[in-house]
Amino acid sequence: MKRAILRAASSALGRGWLTRRTSAARAAALLGERRASIQDLARDAGVAYGTAFALYHDRASRYDRDTLDKLCRYFNCTVCDILAYTPGPPADGAGSE
Repeated sequence: MKRAILRAASSALGRGWLTRRTSAARAAALLGERRASIQDLARDAGVAYGTAFALYHDRASRYDRDTLDKLCRYFNCTVCDILAYTPGPPADGAGSE
């Protein structure tokens, strides 16, 4: 099983990792709960179809702040409901004994 990992760019996440698989699976589940399509998401949330498609199919390589805001408003949720934080390996041997 291929595990796609993004290096976290936000200082709030420090040296952690965001797993795209987790975030995409949640976006798909949120759409399923609404019985909405990718096209519905794009139209109603005001995001590009390509962006909605990439998020749904786990192909998004980055998450724009404005897009996250639109998704949170559309789903009436927080960013934590869309993206999941998973700690990665310690950097530079930190935490090893």
